[in-house]
Amino acid sequence: MKIASQRIVKIAALGACLGSFVFAGSAWAKDGFSSPLDRKQVERIDRLVEKRLQNIKQAPHELASQEVLLRRLYLQIIGRNPTVREFEDYVGTSPDGKSSFDGLDPEQRKRALIDRLLQSREYGMSEFNFWSEMKNEPDNQNMKLFYFWAWLKKQLNDDLPFDQMVFKMMTETGNVFEGDGVAREFRQNGNFANWFADVMLYFNGAHVTCAQCHDHPFDSYNQRQYYEMTAFLRNDGHPRENLPDKLPINGVDMGKIRKLITQEKDLDDRTAALVNRFAFWFSKWAQPEKSTKAGVDRLPKDFFSEEAKGEPGELVRAKVLYGKQPDLRFPAPALGESKRGGKKIPTEEWSSNDSRVAFAEWLTSKDNPRFTFVLANRLWKKTFGMGLFEPANKVKEGKTSPSDPELMQALIELVQQKDFKLKEIYRVLYNTKLFARQSSSQSVAFSMDMGFPGPISRRVSAEQTWDNLMVLRNELVGEFDGEPKPDHPSRLHPYKAYYEKGYLQFNQEQLTEYVLEVGREAKRAGVSALEYENKRHGHGGVRGAIPSAYVQANEETLNLNGIEYKFLRASELRVPARIDHFLAHFGQSTRKELFGSVREASSTQALLMMNWVEKNLFSEESGILHTVSKREGDEKIMTLFKGVLARLPTDKEMGAMRELVKTSGKFAYRDLLWVLVNSNEFRTLR
Repeated sequence: MKIASQRIVKIAALGACLGSFVFAGSAWAKDGFSSPLDRKQVERIDRLVEKRLQNIKQAPHELASQEVLLRRLYLQIIGRNPTVREFEDYVGTSPDGKSSFDGLDPEQRKRALIDRLLQSREYGMSEFNFWSEMKNEPDNQNMKLFYFWAWLKKQLNDDLPFDQMVFKMMTETGNVFEGDGVAREFRQNGNFANWFADVMLYFNGAHVTCAQCHDHPFDSYNQRQYYEMTAFLRNDGHPRENLPDKLPINGVDMGKIRKLITQEKDLDDRTAALVNRFAFWFSKWAQPEKSTKAGVDRLPKDFFSEEAKGEPGELVRAKVLYGKQPDLRFPAPALGESKRGGKKIPTEEWSSNDSRVAFAEWLTSKDNPRFTFVLANRLWKKTFGMGLFEPANKVKEGKTSPSDPELMQALIELVQQKDFKLKEIYRVLYNTKLFARQSSSQSVAFSMDMGFPGPISRRVSAEQTWDNLMVLRNELVGEFDGEPKPDHPSRLHPYKAYYEKGYLQFNQEQLTEYVLEVGREAKRAGVSALEYENKRHGHGGVRGAIPSAYVQANEETLNLNGIEYKFLRASELRVPARIDHFLAHFGQSTRKELFGSVREASSTQALLMMNWVEKNLFSEESGILHTVSKREGDEKIMTLFKGVLARLPTDKEMGAMRELVKTSGKFAYRDLLWVLVNSNEFRTLR
């Protein structure tokens, strides 16, 4: 007991060496961009930042160390710390003496690393964690959403211009499994009013929710304007032209198959569920949307506005809040707007043009000042820790002003010049002197008089914390990208398999034969028809396809890439995570509201971390301790610092660690790992 107490005291002392002690290998893509770094834009940003500092008589911070900048770049761009191998490769201390950055001076090395990280497969994983908050969807069992998330990661990695990505999400109407059709899943929300409010807030900074029931008390929107905006998106209009030919499966009489099932004796008695699976998918997932939007809505029965005219039930035509009005080609005369009646919108009032497309064009247009204004500020805040206006998520007409208007204008022009390509914008921001400076060590509050002497230090996100732990446990966690690899269990959901195996082409006879065969085989195997189809036919289901005896024997813990299910990167897990998951405790958004993620510390987090490290990282068979076991002498200590904090220990820290090794033997490296992971430094982006 006395020895254990002494070890606890020593561990606490080690924590003191690191600062505040807390108690409350990636696969690279092609390095190059199609164009050289825009140094003029980099210099312009730095010049304006320094001009602001001179005006407020504040000095810029000194440049950060190579180690601090290395960790900052990794966390910002791909959402995790560098591995030991990556750290040694960058600073030139690999055991074999080789480095992929040989021959480059420090500035060239930094630029090469930035390009390499931006083009890496993990970039999309990290960006996904940030941008996926644009869609509220608390149901993490929604498989269509799984494919939408995969689509989103791919667009981010491919650097599809942000305005085009948003446009696709607002307008795509096709088959979920063909082309960009799954982008339409962005619009699927059980409550149209909530979804519309989210769209306006996230992309335009317009808080329109209050205007649904009354004139907005704190902004310039009245109730009539709200319904003029919803008129773009709410009601169906003309049938869509050039729809694909009707699929054979759509001509199948499911009722006949259900009746036949009841007459068969040699079938699993749950075979009807298989028919329901087909019926649901082909009616909901594989069908393109069949109509345009009408561009007309009705004022509510309880309509009352002190600022605008209108009567309950009156028809209103689509109009934008600001900017150029889209030409929807409404029928003349405009007197139709005064018509009152039931819920349906008369066909003679529909716009000729698709009002949803018109809304998306307006929303993402360079002529819409709000779209670029909000995006530019959000990217600045993500990069440097605070926006040029705060709160960064709301813009009040005539009241929201940036702290540095000249710098704000430069950012807007940067976004537009780079055609909304996020990688190109980040490339400029990450190469600035500002990004390379030491961060502010004290708390910083937004002020109209503030400047940016350096980035603002802040806690890492829940996803970054989790991914840092995953790298310590297994360096292979960076090998996934976008939609999982073809043999990944979570990819082979039954509906995906149906599409890939051509079941869309089934006619009445083929589908009947298929259902009966599965039902018979399921009864012989003593399992349900759905379970038989999922596992024996390789269609996925809850646990995924099981293609080998080894994986079948270990299906509860392993996926097909050799990594345990529960130890995937945050972007590869269900989004959002379960309420009892590590990510939820550390502030991951529940997706019940926009901007729901938090970064405040809690006693639950401290307790969870202290126990999680011992339970999941104290293994020499894989992860950081396995790497340490291959090193000798002081290299073991330095390897832990490289892997956990992406730096070398100070002389004071090294002396303390040596003492621990002398007294604790083989347990010393576990104790040191525990201390480093539970330090404030591990959970801070400096």
